[in-house]
Amino acid sequence: MSRVAFISDIDTPLGLELARCYIRDENRVFATTSASLTGGPKGGPDGGTRKPAEKRSQKTAEIPGEGDSESTPAERGEEPWLEEELRALREGAVEALAVEEWNRSSPISAKSMFLKALNRFDTVDEVLLLGDPHLALPPLDEVSYEMIERTVDCWVKGNLFLLKNVLSRYLKTGAGTLALVNTRFHEEPSPLEEAIQRSFMGITRSLLTAYGDRGINVVAFESTDDHVMDFAGYIYKSLTDRSSRSSGRWLRYKKGLFGGL
Repeated sequence: MSRVAFISDIDTPLGLELARCYIRDENRVFATTSASLTGGPKGGPDGGTRKPAEKRSQKTAEIPGEGDSESTPAERGEEPWLEEELRALREGAVEALAVEEWNRSSPISAKSMFLKALNRFDTVDEVLLLGDPHLALPPLDEVSYEMIERTVDCWVKGNLFLLKNVLSRYLKTGAGTLALVNTRFHEEPSPLEEAIQRSFMGITRSLLTAYGDRGINVVAFESTDDHVMDFAGYIYKSLTDRSSRSSGRWLRYKKGLFGGL
């Protein structure tokens, strides 16, 4: 039976591969890109450098309000292949894929994203929220107060804004799957990035406890392995195989090992 998935951050390697998994099986996908991540300066905010993108499950991100909004993907340090493959997927799945830009710092935008998904496909069976943005931030003593505020607005408040809408809908209908996806396979994150990662993991842990027995399926996925395609396939298979869909579980993936299943 065809499903509808809401996938955040399709403009990342992991988000793109998850969308492919669903579309290959004739499902439909509503996906978001992050408005707050576009238009950053060359070399990263406040002079920070970007982390390599080829082995990241999330894009190397920047904070809104910094730099030239007209810069090209190459100038922003993004991988050109990712933009090209996303364009190809959109052109090949016009009816099955809708992509919208999400302003993470806006509660109105979060509500609008979810309503647009419902209006486009009538339902949303599964929501996959990708955490851990892999921000290339400078050391804490060099970070501006404004950058700290924007980072928290996007990657803490933004997630909470969307989750509130998803949970309200699913609790009302008594059905739905919420999957929170965390990746932690890079070393030595900056203090601010560590704070964002810990926030997402804390939110995940709390949701598993608070909503795992409320009639909806809440599950977490975590990987410390940089095999993006395999991790995406593992997530999709786990959510597709109803015999293994147990709400409240935290599933840890490592290539060759299926922790939590």
